[in-house]
Amino acid sequence: MSVLLDNGGCIASPLLMIEREDWGARPRSGASRFRNTRRKLVGHHTAGDLTTSIEESMAMMRSTQSFHQTGKGWTDIAYNLAVDSLGNLLEGRGFSFQNGANAPENATSYSVVYLGNTEVHPFTTAAAQTVFKLKEYLDAPVEACPGGCGLYGHRDINPTLCPGEKFYAWILGGSQEPVC
Repeated sequence: MSVLLDNGGCIASPLLMIEREDWGARPRSGASRFRNTRRKLVGHHTAGDLTTSIEESMAMMRSTQSFHQTGKGWTDIAYNLAVDSLGNLLEGRGFSFQNGANAPENATSYSVVYLGNTEVHPFTTAAAQTVFKLKEYLDAPVEACPGGCGLYGHRDINPTLCPGEKFYAWILGGSQEPVC
């Protein structure tokens, strides 16, 4: 079942998030809950194929989670949230669990991954709208990011090309709400 994120009407454009159960997530194996105030939303990309349907996106989530848990021995998929090229928002670890993608800042940041490679694929307008709304949701008066969350690219924390050229250019450009 999907859940509506609206902060009790505090944001202009509510988000619909596809929950873990909907995409077939495996159980977590001990992920830590957040204990600190989060100050950042960090963008990533999978650096893989661009998903073009919700079915492909859910399959990519299952594949990524399997790689992280089985291949790397992590407790869960590394990311708190994911967005696909169609603008769908999918729950990864969710809002309550510390991510595993932003070391050494996992305890003070959220992570959102784009299901595609923005070195070669576009960072779509639909995805940009969803990330913009997600940041708006986190900036609203909730416990998630008191005082607001800054939006950063993974490369701002670690030496990497992630989140890809096109996603990072949008972040550097002020991550404005795109117009259709």
